[in-house]
Amino acid sequence: MTSANHTSPGPDVHQARGGRYPIGRRPGASGYACAALIAGLLACEGTRTQGAEPVPPGYDFPADAAALDRHRKNQDVDAMRRHSWSLWAGITQTTQDGVPVWETWYPRDLALDPQEQTPRSFASRRTLEAPRQVQSADAREGSCRQALLSSILFNDPAYQHIRSLRYYDLDTYRRLLKEFDAAGTPPEERRIKPFPRNAIAVLTAWWHIKQSGLTALPVWDLEPTRPLAWGKGSADPSKRLLGNYPYTWKRFVAVDPGPRPVGPDESADVDFTYVDQSDRATKTVRKPGCRVVSINRFYRIEIRGAAVLKAAREALGDGVAEGDYAVLVGMHTATKELPEWVWSTFWWHDFPNDGRYAQGRPDAVTGVWRNYLMNAVYDFILPREYDGTPTAAFNPYIESHFANGPASNCMACHQRVAYPMKAALDGVQLFLPVTRGKLPPDGPYFADKVQLDYVWPLYLPGYEP
Repeated sequence: MTSANHTSPGPDVHQARGGRYPIGRRPGASGYACAALIAGLLACEGTRTQGAEPVPPGYDFPADAAALDRHRKNQDVDAMRRHSWSLWAGITQTTQDGVPVWETWYPRDLALDPQEQTPRSFASRRTLEAPRQVQSADAREGSCRQALLSSILFNDPAYQHIRSLRYYDLDTYRRLLKEFDAAGTPPEERRIKPFPRNAIAVLTAWWHIKQSGLTALPVWDLEPTRPLAWGKGSADPSKRLLGNYPYTWKRFVAVDPGPRPVGPDESADVDFTYVDQSDRATKTVRKPGCRVVSINRFYRIEIRGAAVLKAAREALGDGVAEGDYAVLVGMHTATKELPEWVWSTFWWHDFPNDGRYAQGRPDAVTGVWRNYLMNAVYDFILPREYDGTPTAAFNPYIESHFANGPASNCMACHQRVAYPMKAALDGVQLFLPVTRGKLPPDGPYFADKVQLDYVWPLYLPGYEP
């Protein structure tokens, strides 16, 4: 997807209605230097009265399991994409509070808080943090100063499943492990109770945009600048901090936060400041000829309030100011419609109508949400890639910096989440290197563990045996 093929810039839309967002911290959260839940809990002015909104009727959710399985077995990519686009249209429908459906869901911190009393009505609380995907034992300090923030949300069925079965409590997993060990349970049966078919989890990625002037934003055009084998999890330790981080990408746009109309051919030179992960040095480079795009082409929230500002600066540095913005650049969705879940990933692009990842977007996707591309994966292997290797699906803003990240598969990573396991071994997180293909369900990896149904957010501090 190169600029030579770009034809249509995509729609504009205004930001979500609402004001400042309060701050929160998950009780008991530990560990990484910037893994504390540090940036802006987002709350609309006023209190929500309806709680977590469901996906509205008419958006093929949850879809018929037999139909989804048939699409998978027949390698019907068009049908799989049609379903994922329909889900996107459903979760981005605007609620009566002026925010998309997914914004009303429960943040991970609420779901995993042992003291939470599960209020049926609550003021919207949204956490953003430095993504755990960019944190590791070998790059804790440098990785904190990227422009990227993240959040994880559960819809109501997923939230109720976690709460009712106490999957927020480490003692639950200890008890299951003891029971499985005593009974000699085979590896493929050592698992928690599966989530219900209407459960959804989402992982979001946000980029910091200044309130005045132009902000440089990397755009993924399917053109990595470094070998795919480089990055976090690389077999060569000297290459683990040399992955395809967004600051290495070939093309940038300049985001204009103002209300003025932006011409389709407008361009500008803009400075881009980042932390080079290889030496943790802050660097500024001039990006010439960046295409200017309006902030109205993103879903966005505003950074306001002393607590929010303090937390954002902990994550991103002192360059964050009150009144700045966070724009949504990526989202993973996982729905439990199949036993291994259905995995879809979306990312922003300034030419969202071009290329294979734009194909099949229905008219039901409206407004700003049409500016996001999509890929979906329903299987560990099929349909195979052009070179015969297992199918791949990744989000550039979330996984490009992993070794083989741009050739990875969501399912292959998430199948590994289990209790107990160490957070890292020799400076490398245990889900790395990112791979494709399916682990044998009766294999040695699961022989002494409790499988957590592909849900990495259930991985709790203290898992180290």
